[in-house]
Amino acid sequence: MSTAVEQKWTQEHKDIARRFKAFREFTGLSQRDAATLLRTSDSIVSQIETGTYAGNVERICACMDKAMTRHAERSKAPVRPRYRKTIIAGQILELMGWARLDRDLYVILGSPGIGKTMASAQHAKVEQDVIHLTLGPGCSPRSVLHDLTDALGIAWRNAVRDMRRQITAALKGTDVLVVADDGDWLAHHQDTLHHLRLIQEEAQIGMVILATPTLEGDLRRRANGTTQQFLDRAIICRLDPSPKEDLETVTRQYKLDDETRKVLRMACGGSVRRAVTAVRLATRIGDGAVTVQSIESALKNLKKL
Repeated sequence: MSTAVEQKWTQEHKDIARRFKAFREFTGLSQRDAATLLRTSDSIVSQIETGTYAGNVERICACMDKAMTRHAERSKAPVRPRYRKTIIAGQILELMGWARLDRDLYVILGSPGIGKTMASAQHAKVEQDVIHLTLGPGCSPRSVLHDLTDALGIAWRNAVRDMRRQITAALKGTDVLVVADDGDWLAHHQDTLHHLRLIQEEAQIGMVILATPTLEGDLRRRANGTTQQFLDRAIICRLDPSPKEDLETVTRQYKLDDETRKVLRMACGGSVRRAVTAVRLATRIGDGAVTVQSIESALKNLKKL
């Protein structure tokens, strides 16, 4: 190590670099992964770990220290719930199976937070030949078709129509099920709705769009050729609100007494997601203990969001 480099490195810096290297190796991060975490280059990570970095050692070591602190804090965070097959999840999985078998277009509508996303993601994990898309405000035809070409491992073209034809050809004759979650955004991207319908119709595959009842209302209010063709083609399935058994199934992995569970059920109605969020927040508020008081405090905080 040169004298100039040596002057920048204090013993504290050396200790942080040594601990970070051990942390990186223990967590299975490559130097490139670590560079992404620290928002720097992998060559700088390498130089830091070998003690040869001549740049701003103070800044990089501070970033390393913060990253290790956050990781330690994150490991103490309330656990996210593992997937549980609830009554609603069973209904969703059954409908998705029918869509694949019948090679039809299903639109599954359910209130926010009842478990549509978790059920569909689990289905994609355990079943073969499922393409799971998560839509968003930027779900333009090009964006969604690009995701489909990536999932199918085919080259994508600049022209949207050419991309759709490629996708249709790749899917035709297969048992692939395409699932599009957060489908409410399609009301604002009717061109994407049009292309998805054509892919399903021309490739003769199963396709499922998961959304809230808002999607159907928005499409009927914006009635035009595109929305009407879609509504005529789709089999619309409306889910019931989550029964109380679903909330109890999901929250069973947390240690809740009967009174706390009752408060949670009354406050969250049919939203399993809201209940789980409240329990995780209450765990932080109660320093690991979930009580009626910490649940009520968590619910008050959720109302402010």
